[in-house]
Amino acid sequence: MNGSSRDAVDDWAARTTAVARRCGRAVFGDYAGLFVFLLACTAAMVLWRTTFSITDNLTVANGLVAVSDGHMHVAQPTYGDTLATPGMYEIDGRAYPRNYAQIAVALPVLWAFDAVAAVADVRIALAALWSLLLFATASVGGRLVGRRETAHLLGGGVALAAFAANVALATPFPYENLAYTALQFATVLASAATALVAYRLLVHAYESSVGLAAGVAVGVASPALLWATIPKRHVLTGLFAFLTLYCLYRSRGADGESSYRGYRAAAYVPVGLTAWLNASEGLVLFGALLVADAVTAREHGLRTLATVAAGFALSLLPFLLTNYLVSGDPFAPPRMLDRYGSAAVDETVTEEASAIGDDLNAGDGGGEAAGGESGGTGGDGSGSTGSGGNGSAGNGSAGNGSAGSEGGGSTEVGGDGTERPGATGGDSDGSGGGGSSGVAGGIDVLLGRVSALWTGFLVRALGVFDRVVLFTDFLSQGVDAVRQEPERLYHAFVRSGYFGFSSGGATGLAINVAFLEAFPVAGVLLTVPVVAARRGYRGLRAGTAGLRSRPLVAADVFVASYAVLITLLYIYRLPLHATLTVRYVYPLFPLAVYGAARLPCVRAAVTERGTWLAFAYAGSVLVGGQLVAIAVVTRGYTADETIQGLALLALGVMAALVAWALSAAFDRTNAGVGAVLLGVGGGVATVLMCAFALLFFGPTGEFVLPILPR
Repeated sequence: MNGSSRDAVDDWAARTTAVARRCGRAVFGDYAGLFVFLLACTAAMVLWRTTFSITDNLTVANGLVAVSDGHMHVAQPTYGDTLATPGMYEIDGRAYPRNYAQIAVALPVLWAFDAVAAVADVRIALAALWSLLLFATASVGGRLVGRRETAHLLGGGVALAAFAANVALATPFPYENLAYTALQFATVLASAATALVAYRLLVHAYESSVGLAAGVAVGVASPALLWATIPKRHVLTGLFAFLTLYCLYRSRGADGESSYRGYRAAAYVPVGLTAWLNASEGLVLFGALLVADAVTAREHGLRTLATVAAGFALSLLPFLLTNYLVSGDPFAPPRMLDRYGSAAVDETVTEEASAIGDDLNAGDGGGEAAGGESGGTGGDGSGSTGSGGNGSAGNGSAGNGSAGSEGGGSTEVGGDGTERPGATGGDSDGSGGGGSSGVAGGIDVLLGRVSALWTGFLVRALGVFDRVVLFTDFLSQGVDAVRQEPERLYHAFVRSGYFGFSSGGATGLAINVAFLEAFPVAGVLLTVPVVAARRGYRGLRAGTAGLRSRPLVAADVFVASYAVLITLLYIYRLPLHATLTVRYVYPLFPLAVYGAARLPCVRAAVTERGTWLAFAYAGSVLVGGQLVAIAVVTRGYTADETIQGLALLALGVMAALVAWALSAAFDRTNAGVGAVLLGVGGGVATVLMCAFALLFFGPTGEFVLPILPR
């Protein structure tokens, strides 16, 4: 290679490196943000199982296979023995899955996995990926603490040893089709992205140490550690909610008008994506954002509103297009269709689907697949759920029937055999049905088509209005449930315990935990009213204009509104079987981290005693986790006994955190005590999630990493 060629290669390498650094800085912010993302991915992959944890995962996995093959409907099951699974819907005899947004997110991951599988063994490739992530996490962490070379040496040695052990213990991967595996890894990336967004937000609001602690809490010290490899929609819902919060905050802190308008419009983009995932949760996000935006916006000029409307309209395009391709009605999502094979499903399933109100798209059933063999055979890549978790809790048909082809006007049959509204009832030659000819006949045809289009528009408009009314009805039912049955709030957010669910998907085990049991750190939020009263709402003295100028006020209004709406949407169905960690309100876990970071005492503990916090968390996980394992083995505790014991321990830690936060509210802050309690609370949450994965789900099949026990 001559000198000029070498210079050209060096220039290309320098430009590529510069572009990569700019992209990395735009996405991660700095090395701390990269560390949060890598740590969340690495930790989640440790608990990654190859089995179907909840039966309606079969539906989405089969849907991903279908979309990757180029069609929206599922012709035959790749996983499982039937298409009559929770979340599968029917129109014109074809089966359509739900959660197309989740499928779209996982599609590029599936393409990447298929490319890797063409040249390497899948299990070995995943083990290599985890080892690389482990080494990268150690390397970046070492850079953050000023021990880069030591971290390189230790991290590299551990990663290499782990990879060698995984290769030595590797077994054939259970699936030939990697759709389900791609769904799981896409959820891992979404969970890590949520932790990253939490870091980026709180770095902007406060400082790096607060953002780092918040990101780690969201990624590994909360229920995200469990749900990151269970491909339900809730992790994506949490990511979209946090993205909206981030963009709303940045819009209020923007200096230039163009930046302000851009971030304000970007805040509405996750709303459309959430509606694509689940329409009712999209309405919740829209309502919370609308309240916060209207109250705290600095101006409502025509240009700003046009930019916001354009961004919102663009975000709705995937939702509308998917609905049209499936049902012929852009406003009728798959969840509004009739359930596939409903006649072949046990009556208990229909009753459960009705009980959770699936006609609003709000609930999704699905029993656990734990307790029996689960997974697919290596020969054909099929999967089937075990008998221990029959998973029969599914989605019922909508109360208003299948949408799109009724309500007046005539229909036309599309190329896929589906009827679509809006066609006129003339003959095939285009002449009117009344036999008129010439100009009069043409006018009749034109008037008929205009009338049909207008009728179709009115029908769809009324349908949208009916669904909004239905959504408000469910919120009002939530209000009634809170007023008439306040114990629902207690069991959902404080103490779950045992409930004898009669649904077919229930296991009969006390495996559900309440919100504060799953995430005891959130207990500090119980002191928010006291803190607010002590501060005397000093911010109100600045007037409304002063409040609007504070980005954190807009963020607080959004978080409070979202928490109220999502709770009202689901509270009258709770408690339910198979929620594990109250997964229907999963977005409140990362938002609770934001709320905790808003308390001065929490920030003081993180900034003043960050080392204590880190060692308390590490000790709780490493030492406390071993003590739990010893107790389970020596005393023979079952999965539900272990989970409920850890839940009670979490409540004890939560009570100590509340007492500490209350004393801090009265100017008796002890940052050291707070750091230890916060670390222990996060550690208990991590151990609890590990107990779910290893004791409750673990016996049903093997983990992706061969070094973990089967």
